[in-house]
Amino acid sequence: MAVDFSLTAGQETLRREARRFFAEHLTAEVRSELAERGDEHVPSFHRLLGEQGWIGLQWPREYGGRGAGFVEGAIYQEEAARAGAPVLASSIAAIIGNTLIRLGSDELKARFLPATVRGELVFCLGYTEPEAGSDLASLRTRATRRDGSWVINGSKMFTSLAHVADYMFCAVRTDPDASRHRGISVFLVPMDQVEVHPVLTLGGFRTNATFLDDVVVGDDNLVGEVDRGWDVLAVALDYERSGTQRVGQCKRMLALLARAVGGDDTLLDDVVVREALGQLEAEVRSAEVLAYSVAWMQAQGLVPNTEASMSKIVATELVQRITGTALDLLGSRAALARDALGAIAEGELEEEFRNTIRFTVTGGTSEIQRNIVSQRGLRLPRGA
Repeated sequence: MAVDFSLTAGQETLRREARRFFAEHLTAEVRSELAERGDEHVPSFHRLLGEQGWIGLQWPREYGGRGAGFVEGAIYQEEAARAGAPVLASSIAAIIGNTLIRLGSDELKARFLPATVRGELVFCLGYTEPEAGSDLASLRTRATRRDGSWVINGSKMFTSLAHVADYMFCAVRTDPDASRHRGISVFLVPMDQVEVHPVLTLGGFRTNATFLDDVVVGDDNLVGEVDRGWDVLAVALDYERSGTQRVGQCKRMLALLARAVGGDDTLLDDVVVREALGQLEAEVRSAEVLAYSVAWMQAQGLVPNTEASMSKIVATELVQRITGTALDLLGSRAALARDALGAIAEGELEEEFRNTIRFTVTGGTSEIQRNIVSQRGLRLPRGA
């Protein structure tokens, strides 16, 4: 099958439109609120994204989307990250919305997609638990049938945006006697029934611990089929692992590093420094091609399971190397935090160095992704 990654005239126009939007609306006030909140979310900016048609860009028009494709969605993701915009809520909305379009009932789509596109709903992902992270099939949160509804009890960890979300995309066990990958179901759980406690990460990012005590949901909030939630999770995780957001972040961090090196004649004339930046640029270009190949496959109706895992490994580990290289090359000034006198790039490189550690964990660790690539891509057998 021939592959053509060149962008159409319409896609190039969309890229310019996205750049203009972020240049105009990502104001100093928005950036200040973003830094103060520490959760990669600014409510007013999220609503603006909805008003301007950026949320659900690739969804069908019948649900309020713009009817664009996956490549257009990838362009938006890249430009948002390259600008440093607060788009975590819209990224989660894309994961859940794409999953609902594929597996949700008509009633669920009608209830949730139009409001999501308008920026009126915020979601969080309820996967990880205190004793179930990379091994998601070992989750223990239970949903029990009672009086025609489901009653959920359990807890989740690292539920980012839970403190502002309206609904949790929540994985629970509905049949404790079924095999590990069966007996799991996924519900959209209203957050007004969920207890939320903040958890701060090394990078200063706020995530949350959440507790579900006798939370009641109906069959109308079930995504997919009862006890077949693993299939739903597999689709959602493929969407989460794919995308160009980390590529955009790599480009932003490398641009900040190159600007800092360009302002220092000693570093600029150092051949080792120049070679290091050249190597990173080559890796960013490679990560970009891999990420867009995933979007291209999705646009063709293919399921890039292995390719999405490869893209996640490459881009998340690369942004760590870029920020780590920045601290190695630029010295103590690069380690100064935001607002410190003399901080390079206003402390953003240092902050992102700490923050990027979590990217190789969320959505499945790099170790898990490598196992997926070896088993599904190289057809190697599972270990004993």
